[in-house]
Amino acid sequence: MLRKGIRVGRAEIGVSTNSPSLLGEERFFWLNTNFRSVEFLPYSGDLDGFVEIWDRPNEEAGLEVRGRVLRLEGDFAAWEEEAEDRRYTLFGNLGIFSPWALRIMEEAHSVHTLHACGLYRDGELTIVLGGPGAGKTVFLLCGIEEGWRVFSTEFLHFCAGDRVKFFKGSLRDPVRAETLLRFPKATKLLKVKDIGEEAGGKMVVDFSPFSVPEDVLAGPEVRVIFSHVEERRERIVREEMKKAEAIERLLFQNASEKLGKGGLLYRSFPFPGFDNFRLAKRRHEDIKRFLGKASLKECVYFVAGIDDVRTLL
Repeated sequence: MLRKGIRVGRAEIGVSTNSPSLLGEERFFWLNTNFRSVEFLPYSGDLDGFVEIWDRPNEEAGLEVRGRVLRLEGDFAAWEEEAEDRRYTLFGNLGIFSPWALRIMEEAHSVHTLHACGLYRDGELTIVLGGPGAGKTVFLLCGIEEGWRVFSTEFLHFCAGDRVKFFKGSLRDPVRAETLLRFPKATKLLKVKDIGEEAGGKMVVDFSPFSVPEDVLAGPEVRVIFSHVEERRERIVREEMKKAEAIERLLFQNASEKLGKGGLLYRSFPFPGFDNFRLAKRRHEDIKRFLGKASLKECVYFVAGIDDVRTLL
């Protein structure tokens, strides 16, 4: 058995497998688009959580959760070799390890994860929430053109103790080629020379040259944007959200999204989300604490075209 410790975000997870090739460093390329970094640690029984990967040639998939241990069985070595889109592998950004790591962060450290990008300038953290269509990449590209620093491209982690603390997320972002072509200044600043596609019509762009120096922001002024950006839109909708219940619900839904969502690996291994009532209840309490303790400047509902994003920056 090969055993490795892996640190992603605030979680330290022990991974063991009877097929060492499954833990080759090249397997973790896409995971770096979800988390700040992927660091390898000595394996020990004192880590936050564990994943057991049993390679069983020609056998069906199997999954079992026992406390903080995730046990997986299946024909993984063959599936890895046959995979055409590596985002949907064990350690892909849309794979099974990522949501398990989010669960372990919540269980072990009460650190929650927003599906959001973060931009920082002059003591203000602007959080743009949402999945595909929210315009996170557009905000990132506009942001660096307007002098903002990048704190996260995809996942933004926080804990709500005596002060709300934010932890730096990934600085790499899968970007569509046509989106980069809309921002020649940002593309030049990022030193992107060969615009092409790596998977799903996207290429990975490194925003780290424009990152915030600090890995942790404690008590910044916060602006939250619930955004939807369209290719062409004539009318801008920009409304300040004032109803606490609506804000609370949307934040909770966003913080639950990536943890609770299942997926399909290799077209052969369906997996469920890893949320449960106990975690959801604690997450809700921490969302309420976040809203009570954060220095919240404003919450904005924003629907606009690509060229209108600068109006918020």
